[in-house]
Amino acid sequence: MVRIKTIGWLKDKLGFEEKEFKLKKPVRLEDFLPILKSISEQHVIVIVNGKPATKNSLIRDNDEVVLMPMTSGG
Repeated sequence: MVRIKTIGWLKDKLGFEEKEFKLKKPVRLEDFLPILKSISEQHVIVIVNGKPATKNSLIRDNDEVVLMPMTSGG
């Protein structure tokens, strides 16, 4: 199972906080969650298994993906 966790406004945009999915083969994250295609890479941080990734990263069964909004300010 792939576990996907969302943080901040991404919870509302994607419609869930945490979900698990079964994957039969590796797939690009943005192909798995097509709504991510409409979100700029500058606005989202992707973490796969605790390491920085991108929307184009392949995800596999047993991966944990965290999607969080980019924050800035001072």
